[in-house]
This record gives sequence, structure tokens and C-alpha cells, in this order.
Amino acid sequence: MLAFWLYSYFFLEAELLFTARIGERLSENAATVFYGIFCFAAAAGFFMFPLVCRVFRDKRRPVIIASGGVCAVCALAAGLTQGGPLAAATLLAMLAAGVVGASLLSAMALDIKDKSALGLLIAVPYAAAFVLQFILKPVPPLLGRHGALFLHAAIAAAIGLSVLLSPKTADRKARAPERPLEKTAETKRYLIGAVAAGLIVFCLYGLMDGIVMTLHAGQMLNVYGWVRLLCVPGLLFAGWVFDLRGGRFFPFACAVAMVAAVIAVFLFDTAETYNAALGSIYFFCSFMTMYSQAVFVCVPGSLRAPAFWAAAGRGLKYLAGGIFALAGSLIFTNISILLLALIYLALLIALFAIFFFQGKLTPEEIADAGPPPDVSFEEMTQDYGFTRREAEVLKLLLAGQDTSDIAQTMVVTEKTVQNYVSALLSKTGAKSRLKLIAIFNRQAR
Repeated sequence: MLAFWLYSYFFLEAELLFTARIGERLSENAATVFYGIFCFAAAAGFFMFPLVCRVFRDKRRPVIIASGGVCAVCALAAGLTQGGPLAAATLLAMLAAGVVGASLLSAMALDIKDKSALGLLIAVPYAAAFVLQFILKPVPPLLGRHGALFLHAAIAAAIGLSVLLSPKTADRKARAPERPLEKTAETKRYLIGAVAAGLIVFCLYGLMDGIVMTLHAGQMLNVYGWVRLLCVPGLLFAGWVFDLRGGRFFPFACAVAMVAAVIAVFLFDTAETYNAALGSIYFFCSFMTMYSQAVFVCVPGSLRAPAFWAAAGRGLKYLAGGIFALAGSLIFTNISILLLALIYLALLIALFAIFFFQGKLTPEEIADAGPPPDVSFEEMTQDYGFTRREAEVLKLLLAGQDTSDIAQTMVVTEKTVQNYVSALLSKTGAKSRLKLIAIFNRQAR
């Protein structure tokens, strides 16, 4: 948790410090362009982490430590260079930061056993990062011209150090073997829906950001003042909603939050009341931040590619952010506010439709699909009248094998395995393999 807290603060500050540094050394226009490129670099880092896991066999500790060191070195380089080296250093820092973020989210997905409180476990350190950012805001100027970047480099190094000093529970070898879920139609529908909804949520956020800047064009507005602290109650509230009744209400709460935030933008379209609108945006857009993390982190511990799914939400978030940052001036100077509002409404309708048809895969159901305790298999299955071959298939399903693995183990065709599974579903009344596994895990408990 300490590493995740420090990382959240590092990333919050990186977006501000590196953009300001580019603007100072190059130009304001260059800063806007490079902010979009920073987002792409961060997205690349998040999506690169699954590949790193394959190459280094998911040795997340050395990956975090090395990436934290790269962030620290690049932060220092950004404070001491100009022109091309400055741009290269900041881009490499954002890329490494993306790898660190994906690694930490993957660690949370795999190591947190009780996912019923996952929302608050993510929200609390993230909210604390906003508080730390506000508290330390006056410190860098006291340290001299490059004080902020040196402080930032120290925080990046501390991320790696906190992991180095932590217990070695993050490595795959230190954990019990995982049991991947069978990717049934139910899990596929959930994951496809989560990705599609995530893209729409992040587009809604990008549009709202553009609407804010269009409505308040030409006004000198402080978007990083005390009002930014309204993210703190927003994140805690969003985390609580995610944990409420297994996250059943969270997707729809996200959509409602997007509606409330954009209404606030239109209701407070004056410089005098701007802080009220900005505070509402920070509060309600915390749901978008939580969606990009908790929704994807709640499932990877039981899937075959945990690193990819843990990184997916944040990777999509920064990908959409980069697109809007680079195309924002073109979009928001050529489209009227009314048309933007209509596009926003259409996206909201699409979001509600996805949430309605997506299906549910709650943390409780995932927990039920975890490894069963040491209970006699015969005691669990004695009332169902399974044949010997059906019981053998069930044992392999509970051991985490998929259709092809079972076929190889039993030396039969995959079609034969599917027939056995159909018989198991019929005799137990389960509607899917996930439900079948959950039945016997509950009996084992």
C-alpha cells in the first residue's frame, strides 16, 4: 500500500512538473502537445507490463525497483537538460511510471485475498496522494530552482525502496498456484463490456474537460488549488460504492456521476462560481478514476492474463487522455457547445446500454471460484450421482484446468470433455462452469 500511495503521488506530480518544465524550456503550445504524448507513453508503459511479465516470468519486485530507479534518474535529467534530451527524459519517465503502475495494480489483484473491500483499498492511498500533493505544494520552491524535480526523483526512488524493503509476497513463487477461471460466455461478456464501457467513460471525461475549457476560454483559472482536494471525498465515496453489495451499483453510479459533473459545468459558467463547478467535477470524476482501476483489478487474480487485465483500465484511460490532449484544440474550436452536449448525451446512452447488458461478475463470485479448502472430494459430490469420468473432469476443473488441458490429461477429445461438462451442469443445475466451481467451493467451506 505504501508503494501504491507513493506511486499515486509521483504520477499526480509528474503530469504537472513535466508539462511545466516543457512549457518553461520550449513553449506553452509544446507543453500541450507533449502532455498528450506523455499520456501515450504512460499508456504504453501500462500495456508493456504484461510483456515484461512474460520475459521476466512475472518477477514484479525487480521490475518495480528498476522502473522506480528509471523514473528517479529521468526526473533528475528533466531538471538538468533542455530541448531533445529534456523531452526524451520526460517520455522515458512516463513510460517507466506506467510499468510501475501496472505492476502495483497487478500485485493488488493477485495478493489481496478479500476483494470485498477492494474499492476502499484503492481509494484510500489514492486520496492520500492528493492530500500529500496539497501539503507539499509549498515545499519545492523552498528547495531552490530544481527543488520540485529533485523531490520528485526522491519519491520515485522511494517507490523502489519501499518494495525492496517489503516482504517477498509479491513474487509469483511466494504465492500458492493460481486457478485460472474458464473464460465462459459470462466472463467474456463481462470483460468485453468493461473495456467498451471504460473507453466510453474516458471519452466522456475527455469531452467534459474540453467543455470546461471551451466555456471558460480566456479566463485565468487555477485548476490545481484547494478545490482539487474535493477529489478526496469523491474517491472515498466512489470506493465505498464499489464495495457496496459487491459492486452491483458502481457502473450505474459512474454514469450518474458523469451526468452530475457535466450539469455542474453548465450551471456554473462564470468566473465567480467556477470553483463550485470545478469542485463538482473533481468530486464526481473520482468515479472515473476508480473505474479505471477497481473494475479491472477485481478480476485478474482468477484469469489467465492477470497482468494484462490489471493494467487494462489505466492503460485505456491514458490512451484516451492522449487522444483528447492532442486533438482537443481541433475538436473544441470547431464544434459548438450544443453539439458537444448532444455527443455527450449519445455516449451516456451507450454507456447505460453497455452496463445493462454487460452482466455481473462480482468479487464474491470470483472469491467463490478460488481454490477450495482441503475437504474430501467424495463428501462434496456424493449426492449428485456423477460417473467416474464426470468426477474426474470435475476434479480437473476445480484444479484450474481448461477444456484443452483436461482433454490432454484424460487423453480424450475436447468435444468429449465438453459433453462431460454439460452432464455436470445438468446434474448440479449450474448455468456455467463458474457457477459449477462456486457450488463445490461453497460446499467445501
